[in-house]
Amino acid sequence: MTRISSIAKSVGQPPSADPPATRAPAEASAPSPELDAFAEQVATLAQQADRVDALWDDFKTTCSVTLRSSHTDGRDWFSLWDNTAQVDLSSGGCRDLFNQVVERGEAVRGGMVRAEEAARAANLVPGDLRATLRRHSMEWGGWGGPAPKLLQP
Repeated sequence: MTRISSIAKSVGQPPSADPPATRAPAEASAPSPELDAFAEQVATLAQQADRVDALWDDFKTTCSVTLRSSHTDGRDWFSLWDNTAQVDLSSGGCRDLFNQVVERGEAVRGGMVRAEEAARAANLVPGDLRATLRRHSMEWGGWGGPAPKLLQP
């Protein structure tokens, strides 16, 4: 009779030759010219969004803005499009600041709509797109939505 010298019970999958730290995430893909182009567009639009942020800061302080929700990986001025900001628009100055945020925000929104359409046409991996958007604080599901109506100053 053959003797068994030891038995080892395995739980889960056998160890891989690659250490876990070197494995790529499941949704990540190799860099591509299309992904690079998308990242460049988002970076440019994020710079425009930074200018909207500056207006938003003035607006938020001057017009008693209260947010019912925040945009963790985005910009707080997205709340005007989501209709989740409570704002005092009783003064002409606040209505003027509101209009400026909306007009400049609309330029960013339009650019993001075009960038996302090009990314879809290029069949880019959604995980890569989300990572790029988060890196620039531009992740938001409302890019395709309508703009708030401009107000009379």
